[in-house]
Amino acid sequence: MDTIVTWTKTYVQSIKKRFIRLDTLGNNTKRIEHYQNAGFDFLGMFDLKNIDMLPDHYQEHPACLFEIDLGR
Repeated sequence: MDTIVTWTKTYVQSIKKRFIRLDTLGNNTKRIEHYQNAGFDFLGMFDLKNIDMLPDHYQEHPACLFEIDLGR
């Protein structure tokens, strides 16, 4: 994952963006820990709104949201 995060940081900075964000579904503590170890801040679990256009599995679990703030 380090290679992906390193490449993504370089790319995101090159297109003048500040954040790298991702999500995963459900309370998967191992995955949450994995993303945190890769440098992402865990923002919490959220019930997403306006999910009609998303795949069905988004309607069954809360979303875990993560970000890396490159502006810090």
